[in-house]
Amino acid sequence: MAKDPDGLEQATPGQNTETVIKDFVISLTQAFLRTGYYLPNHPESNGAKAGLYETFTALAARSGELTFYTREEDEQDEIFIEGAAPHELPISQVMTKRMADVYVTKFLEFLQRMGLTSISISTRISKEEFSHFIDLMSEQSLVDMNHKDTKERFEKSLAEHGIRNASFIFNEDFISTRRSIPWRVTLALSRLRKDLKLLPTLQTMESAKLEVVKKETLHYALKPLSNPEQVYAFLMNLDLASNPTLTEEACEEETLQFMAPELLYSVFPLYIRDISSNKKQVTQMFGPDKLPRILDKLSTRFVQLDTSESMILLQELYESGLMSMDDLPSHSREKISIIRLIKSFLEYREKYLEHLDSASSPAEYAKRASPLAMIVPYLIESDRFEEALAISELLVEHTETREKKQIAHQALTEIADSTALEEARKAFLRVAKENRIILGKFFTLMGAWSVPHLANIIRESDDIWRRKQAAEILLDMNSESAAFLAGLVDDDGLAEEALCTIIKVLGNIQDKTLVPLVVGTVVKRIDHENPQIRLDSLNILALLAPRESFDHFEEKLKDPAYSVRKEAIRGLGLSGDQRAFESLKKKIDRAKETASDIDWDQASAAISSLGHLLDTNIQIKGNVQEYILELSRRSYDSGVVKRILKKSENFPPDALVSLAAVLGKVEHEDSIKILAQMAKSRNDSLAKKASYELQKLIKL
Repeated sequence: MAKDPDGLEQATPGQNTETVIKDFVISLTQAFLRTGYYLPNHPESNGAKAGLYETFTALAARSGELTFYTREEDEQDEIFIEGAAPHELPISQVMTKRMADVYVTKFLEFLQRMGLTSISISTRISKEEFSHFIDLMSEQSLVDMNHKDTKERFEKSLAEHGIRNASFIFNEDFISTRRSIPWRVTLALSRLRKDLKLLPTLQTMESAKLEVVKKETLHYALKPLSNPEQVYAFLMNLDLASNPTLTEEACEEETLQFMAPELLYSVFPLYIRDISSNKKQVTQMFGPDKLPRILDKLSTRFVQLDTSESMILLQELYESGLMSMDDLPSHSREKISIIRLIKSFLEYREKYLEHLDSASSPAEYAKRASPLAMIVPYLIESDRFEEALAISELLVEHTETREKKQIAHQALTEIADSTALEEARKAFLRVAKENRIILGKFFTLMGAWSVPHLANIIRESDDIWRRKQAAEILLDMNSESAAFLAGLVDDDGLAEEALCTIIKVLGNIQDKTLVPLVVGTVVKRIDHENPQIRLDSLNILALLAPRESFDHFEEKLKDPAYSVRKEAIRGLGLSGDQRAFESLKKKIDRAKETASDIDWDQASAAISSLGHLLDTNIQIKGNVQEYILELSRRSYDSGVVKRILKKSENFPPDALVSLAAVLGKVEHEDSIKILAQMAKSRNDSLAKKASYELQKLIKL
């Protein structure tokens, strides 16, 4: 790390923030004190400023500016830095006591001698401007600000050197008032008043650019205020800072526009407190127009935001009598009416539904159905899924009633045309399983309208259970949606995880007329580069069309993926094809020759597949049974002679368990004999399986 002339390490971005702050303050203090002895371009002056600008920009990057200010803390003056960390920091806190005694004291004396309460430096400052700022702060003739003409020369020098991105609050600039205002808010208002006074010096600037500078001046004063109480105090006391350059009303307007919505919502209760409980006192302090004006600007801002939170606050203004319905724009009136209807529906849900159910004429039914259809998207947005489902269920039920059919369908169309299904899709992606079940019922009720939204869930979700649930809804909804789901297998833009989910779910298809369609789409994926997709595709073929898929199973016996080869072996048995018998025997024979673990594992699968073949092909049943018996006799015999002659073939335990399972399907006395021997095995898995199969055979 580089060191300054006094041997102190220079701060570099990336260090611990408090360490960087400490080193920056030390270097800045040294620069203020040292450069005053030299001309601006003297090597000593340049050396004192080296690296300062880069460290400043790194420290201020998060907030956009650094602010130093003095304030009494624990009965002694302290310097605070703001903007480098998430909260203000006393500089002495980031230094050792010895360092603080030297550098905090020097920095404090320097600011007090200049009569400064605060200095703020924006990241908009250029490197050249920053250098001029250091030089000007070090100018010996400007260090003592006890004379008015010195301050005037200082401010004139700021303009002459183009220093526009540093803000200075002298002690005399600090607003003095009898109002109860937090100190940090008073500092922000003082800065705003001071900076607004300097704006007339920029009159040569283009008007559009000047308007931007005016707003930014307010933004930089307001930005450090982070809690609702501070922001509200700033808003209410803007008369102390504004001037004809930026009037009080313009400041109020821009403050509310600049404020983050979440902060604005938190400021609102403070306004309600004043207008409800402190109106007389506030009116005496600020005049009769302040509260009504803030009310008008607040309501306008809420309308602009157009969020559920802002609409609720507008409704609160309306219900508290602070605004009439006529004072609200039509858009807000509609939303508030909906919010009131939702509130009433949630309180009297059963009565509303009974009222709809009992409508005696189409006109009366339409009058009652339309408002309920209108609130469905808002109910879903508010996670009131059961209530939204109850409305939709009743409307669907009414489509089966001749008198109500047309209007009920129209109401459902209104729901489909609203944001209800989109809100349901978003909710499906975030809520727990219990709520997804309710949303699934809603999607099912909405039928074809739901299909694209369910498809988007499958495409977008990174959660396998959400994808699976959405696919199952499509599969079970109706034949058209099931066909649509099958068609998604052809979508090359679909993520592999989503494709796997769809293929797996298609295996549960109930509509047999759609099986050819499913098989036709899935068979295109058996050569996919992803082995899991190949495996899932083979699984579907084995499940839905095993007889027609023999060639695919045979081909996949050579697949590079072991899991795919095993699934192909299983498929061969399910195919019932006579040719499968020979292929399965080859797998078993190969294992006996190589004795490798992989080959024996595949041989175990082949033995199990022989059991499927027994169930699916009556013509070759005798041949298969004879082969199984022969295999069993050769592979398992506890007789002493067999062991001595080593004629028994050394089948591993897994293969023997598979063999026991298949042997249980062969009704032959030798099957009983061999299973009885296997049941005495010391291998628990084999003994249990053999005993189970033996009992089945004995019962037969």
